[in-house]
Amino acid sequence: MLHKLTGTLLEKYPTHLVLDVQGLGFYLHTSLNTYAALPEPNCQVTLHTHLYFREEQLRLFGFATARERDCFQILLSIRGIGPSLALSILSSVTPHQLEEAIFTEDLSFFETLKGIGKKRAKRLLPELKEAFEKRRAFPKKDSLPSFVEDARLALVTLGYDEREAQKAIQQALPATSLEELIRKALAFLTKSQ
Repeated sequence: MLHKLTGTLLEKYPTHLVLDVQGLGFYLHTSLNTYAALPEPNCQVTLHTHLYFREEQLRLFGFATARERDCFQILLSIRGIGPSLALSILSSVTPHQLEEAIFTEDLSFFETLKGIGKKRAKRLLPELKEAFEKRRAFPKKDSLPSFVEDARLALVTLGYDEREAQKAIQQALPATSLEELIRKALAFLTKSQ
């Protein structure tokens, strides 16, 4: 699973970019916030990535910060929010503004976002709050071994949803390696089914 890419920025546009990683050109969809944070082409950059695949669709997204990528992934976990809408939201607001609006339950904030509207905002806000609260309840990444995020992504790739994967990893910690963590998490998931 692609988690992060470092390479030379070849092309940069408000909606996408091309990154050269050792001779391979990666086309990444980006938010306006990431576009604004990036240097001019021909500079070295590191992007936090999310590989999205559904049926016949395979798209790679790149973000200037891990926090923005995490917000994107949380938005995708909400029913009715696809990658285009999630990217549109993160092009309109910063991750900090989004989290603040969610936790203060600022309905009017969401009503103004393109593609949301009043009716959809009322339905989405409780789901968003629950998803972000669960992410906050998950131990801080700095205090976890570096392979924990890789294990979570592996479980999601295997078809488990974000919530199941996080819960399984919490149950499987502590672990001394990626393999051990995945094995323990899968055992927990199998037992709980």
